[in-house]
Amino acid sequence: MLVPVVIVIGAVALAAALGGDTTASRLISGGVAAVVGGGFLIFALTRRGAAAEEALAPAPAPPAPQPRASIEPGRLEALIDAQDDPAFLADRDGRVERCNAAAARVFGASTSAVVGRPVRGLFTRKELVEAHEAATRGRKGRLRVGLPTAMGERVFDVVMTPLEPGAGASPTATVLRDVTELAETLRIKTDFVANASHEFRTPLAAIRAGVETLTDGAKSDPAMLDRVLSMIGQHVVRLEDLTRDLLDLSRLEQPGLALRLEPLILSKLQDGLLGEFGPVMRQRGVRIEFAIDPSFEGCETDPRLLFVVLRNLIDNATKFCHEGTAVRVRGRWASRDQDDDRAGRWLFEVQDEGIGIPLSQQARVFERFYQVDPGRSGFGSQRRGTGLGLAIARHALRAMGGRIGLESLWQKGTTVWFEIPTPPEPPRAVETSEPTP
Repeated sequence: MLVPVVIVIGAVALAAALGGDTTASRLISGGVAAVVGGGFLIFALTRRGAAAEEALAPAPAPPAPQPRASIEPGRLEALIDAQDDPAFLADRDGRVERCNAAAARVFGASTSAVVGRPVRGLFTRKELVEAHEAATRGRKGRLRVGLPTAMGERVFDVVMTPLEPGAGASPTATVLRDVTELAETLRIKTDFVANASHEFRTPLAAIRAGVETLTDGAKSDPAMLDRVLSMIGQHVVRLEDLTRDLLDLSRLEQPGLALRLEPLILSKLQDGLLGEFGPVMRQRGVRIEFAIDPSFEGCETDPRLLFVVLRNLIDNATKFCHEGTAVRVRGRWASRDQDDDRAGRWLFEVQDEGIGIPLSQQARVFERFYQVDPGRSGFGSQRRGTGLGLAIARHALRAMGGRIGLESLWQKGTTVWFEIPTPPEPPRAVETSEPTP
């Protein structure tokens, strides 16, 4: 823009010097106009081209993101320490370099006391020491072992990982996951299947033997025929009892079992139990005597589960009591709500006059399929139970928020007691070792 302005000023000065020379003045004036017009045209085109170049130019790259600050070592250690699973790091020499609080608890020491110790000194199990040595050589190891800890014997899934494989002796990271409950559940499941299979196999084998005996010609002997048919009938009843108990136990072990709350009708409960045990009462001369507080009538409970509990307890009592004796079923208030006389806690007792349960076996009778020596049964092998009755009663009471226990004197008899709230409360842990209230 500066060049055209200089040209214009020079041209004006020249025209003034020429004075009256009209022709020269016109030529100069025309030249000036052309120069000025051309200058403005060039300027405009130059500006427009620059604007176009600016528009077509690529957008500037966004500024590079600033790198995040790394986690402070103290926070990283806090994160590791907050993990529930025990974990520790070992250096190339096999000594603990860092461990969390959960690992220190497993080893029964403080964190500072564990750090610096050799891994070989932490684990006494040969397979764990070998797995750690393999990890230092670059091979990851995974195994399940039982370990003595400050909290008792526990089962762990142990994973040992090399941190720098291929670089000589590698530092390692070890994580232990406590799977004690899972291992116990699997053991119980395996035992349950084995025991159930055995319990079914015994009566089925007896029934098959009876059928083969009849097929071989024993049916022509009336005395033998009656004996074999009686034996088959007993084992059929046993299969029916076993099937019923397994179905009851399966249903009661379901989480979140829904309760059916209804007013209790005492006459319906007692008549149902008497009808259930009518045959055995007549066969053994056993009496079932009820002494239940009449104020239980109309209180809210789950009559179905209460019947299941009493049926299983009375079933045991009628099997193990002496002939001609009584099984007593008592019910009273253990505690009562001051504001509502229909609410509180019931205490039931089922007492028999039998041979009793040996003290060494009393803690195990609530286990599934556990049975005391059949010799203590009034019927011997003819009325052998399924071993599920007390387990079923315990699960039913747990569903109602109750608890169960027993007292037994050898050669005197057994009293099984249970306590339940009315109305039933949410389930809670059942304790079987508490003394009778």
